[in-house]
Amino acid sequence: MTELKPKKNIYPPVGGNNPSLERLLKENIELNEKVYESCQKTERYIHFIRAFGIVKFILIVVPIVIGVLYVVPLLGSFFDMYKDLFTSAGEVTGLLETMKDIQGL
Repeated sequence: MTELKPKKNIYPPVGGNNPSLERLLKENIELNEKVYESCQKTERYIHFIRAFGIVKFILIVVPIVIGVLYVVPLLGSFFDMYKDLFTSAGEVTGLLETMKDIQGL
């Protein structure tokens, strides 16, 4: 079997006055600030999309509900107007049947 060689330490030593460590920390802080700004923009975008979704829902559902509430009484009055016509048609059908019965006698 082959022996595994220990890996060399690729990180700079920690402690004291290490300029490379300070430089890495500054870069890390700058990158974290950029990531934080990007997260803030994304969060604002998500809030905008949610608000727009609620507005869109209201613009679609509210007119439908108002339309249904407005149309139901109109349909009721429409059927009331033609109820007499439907009942008279039923009477005519009954009259025709009685005439057939009379002719059949």
